[in-house]
Amino acid sequence: INAEYGYAETKELMVRVLRSVPLNASPINIGLLDFLQLGIITAQQTNNKVLADQINQIISNLQRLEAAGFVPKGDQYEGFLRDVAIHVHNRKDILMQQKREVTRLTSALDSLQRHSSYMSDQIGDYQKYLIECRERYQPRKKGKVKKKLGPYKFDFKELVKKGVIADPEGMHQSWQKKSTFIITCETTGVFEIEAKVAGVAVEKVALDLDDLLDKLHSGVDHLELDQFTLDVNLTLHLLNKLFGIFQS
Repeated sequence: INAEYGYAETKELMVRVLRSVPLNASPINIGLLDFLQLGIITAQQTNNKVLADQINQIISNLQRLEAAGFVPKGDQYEGFLRDVAIHVHNRKDILMQQKREVTRLTSALDSLQRHSSYMSDQIGDYQKYLIECRERYQPRKKGKVKKKLGPYKFDFKELVKKGVIADPEGMHQSWQKKSTFIITCETTGVFEIEAKVAGVAVEKVALDLDDLLDKLHSGVDHLELDQFTLDVNLTLHLLNKLFGIFQS
């Protein structure tokens, strides 16, 4: 038997025996071995085989530990009993800590559940609001339009004045006077914006109506592209004015 492991095992077994043997069965100042003998009598009287096996294991372990010089017998195992008492005290402290931790975790879980419920309500409210917004701005027709809508042509200065381009400084200054923007709609709900500098295309993007509405109602004010930045709200306003595809 490994001495340290055997000692720890024996202390644990002793705690279990102390729980099983009635206190009134033990006279005051009784030694450990006498207490264990009373425990064996209690086990026989109650037909408790588990208790008897535990006591026999304690006695066997103590003999081996004594033979290994790990436990002195001369003090009637008082040192061992002191360690058992300390073990019981420490266990009580651990149990109290565990109870406090359980209380803390339970409180944290309740808080998380309340927050989760709140977020679910918020998401539900947002989804309802988004559906209402989409119904308000529902295109009159869906799918491929019969003929191409546009193109509509604007220069850089016009879109800045309308507030559609949110960050004028984002485009290279030498490009600004030479820049034109062509807006078309070949499929309802999808808008193409092509930026040209001196007649040369530098960027072409497709804007989806649902994506723009998602950004608007999620509080996303700007849509950053490679060469310029759009104001989401004013871009929607311009598209509505140009193509007239939103219900009023």
